[in-house]
Amino acid sequence: MSQPATGAIQHLGSGAHQTWSHAWLGDDMGARKLVNVVLSGLPGELQDIRIQQSMTLEYVCGPLKWQQSKLSRMENGQQCISDVDLGTLFAVYGVTGNDRGYLLHMAERQDDPGYWETYSPMTTESRTLNRLERWTTAIVDVTTVVIPELAQTADYARAVMESEEVPSEHITARVEARLARQANFAEGDETSLDFIVSETAFRRPVGGRIMIQCHLA
Repeated sequence: MSQPATGAIQHLGSGAHQTWSHAWLGDDMGARKLVNVVLSGLPGELQDIRIQQSMTLEYVCGPLKWQQSKLSRMENGQQCISDVDLGTLFAVYGVTGNDRGYLLHMAERQDDPGYWETYSPMTTESRTLNRLERWTTAIVDVTTVVIPELAQTADYARAVMESEEVPSEHITARVEARLARQANFAEGDETSLDFIVSETAFRRPVGGRIMIQCHLA
């Protein structure tokens, strides 16, 4: 089963202050390329759905009478995904509801410049970041205001969200989603995680002194 190319993510900031700089692909410095809409947008999402369902190119393309190279080109951003082809893949992958709407929005902007997300509401964790984190080999997270998201305890994450005025009815789901992102890097995972944290983040009174001490333990 094929997997997306692996690489590294540089993530600057956290919470409402977060921005993502760039990621690169490839196994050596000379082969690294900047990630753009290909992996951060519709093609990457469709590839991820197929892989998560353990579907091979042959399994998907056979009944559709498609050449495997057609789907491969779509997933690699080498071929525009038509509305008809997208609807066909929705049917094969069983994509419905909010997921369908999310991908249709991506389809509308698949020729746009390479912003990873045009809008990530305060009520949800970044879906794109969650997906890329599962396939990356190295992450460097630089924060100046709060503890990095991948190092936050549940209580600290909740306190940060409350300080950022995330609607209370969405906080529990977002905290669980953040902990799920952390679970991608369970013990034994070979992904390299480097956190560069400003002293300000430890002095900022988010959740109280005891909560900060939990991150230093």
